[in-house]
Amino acid sequence: MEMREYALYANVQQVARSTGRSSVEAAAYRSASRLYDERTGEVYDYTKKPNVEHTQLYVPEWVKGSDIFAIRSKIWNEVERREYKSNATTAHEIIMAFPAEFKKEHRLEMGKVLADELIRRYEVVVDIGYHRPPKGGDDRNYYAHVMFTTRSFDETTKDGWAKNKFRELSKDPIWTDPDKGKPTKYRRCKTITHGMVEIHDLRHFIAGEMNTIARREGMDVHTEHLSFAERGIDCQSSQHLGPHAFQMEKRGVRSRIGDANNKNIIFGATQSPDLIKRVLVSKGKA
Repeated sequence: MEMREYALYANVQQVARSTGRSSVEAAAYRSASRLYDERTGEVYDYTKKPNVEHTQLYVPEWVKGSDIFAIRSKIWNEVERREYKSNATTAHEIIMAFPAEFKKEHRLEMGKVLADELIRRYEVVVDIGYHRPPKGGDDRNYYAHVMFTTRSFDETTKDGWAKNKFRELSKDPIWTDPDKGKPTKYRRCKTITHGMVEIHDLRHFIAGEMNTIARREGMDVHTEHLSFAERGIDCQSSQHLGPHAFQMEKRGVRSRIGDANNKNIIFGATQSPDLIKRVLVSKGKA
């Protein structure tokens, strides 16, 4: 049987107050639950949302058993309490779709593998909502919302939070020599940020783990994380989302146009795939 190539969908976005979003609301929507936002006084009730297959919280080992960080409502209200700025980013999120060949147990396994990796990298709480295909949509469209805190945990501090947010997913530009791909203090490359490089590496990790599961289970599917541009494949330019699709993608709901665009780009770095590769090589990640 011919091997099917699956173009990885793993879109990274932020939950930010500057766009009117709350991590409590986002968590309620993704888990189809009812949560009270202590900061705003609002109640977000998504208990009638029909397509949530499973939800799961993952925390660092030393956090397990903590009353504060073991319950969804407490975690995200604590996040909102800890971030003081009016334009704070309160959560990162990876929207990850699965190959159609994956069964529920494979999806849950992949989610746990990714959660463990995020905890290893950033020492964060990870909150995953596994979603079934929307009614009337593509019945192969199983995906997960992987939310995680923007601030690491630190057991040495009084409140358990690290003093500063981790910067691996930031928009801070990397100081680099574009000709050699090595960090240097002499030249600043504004087209590449720490977040771009980290997202590229996370996508590589996700695809690799999906392929590990597929090989083990004898599935005829290969997940490809590289964009068409990175592989030197000519492709159509991205399509305008339009207001309806834009609002869907903003809420974390996949759209047909958004999916098509995702196959064509390298999230935020469409003009610099070669440079990102050289930076990854310099960091020993490629």
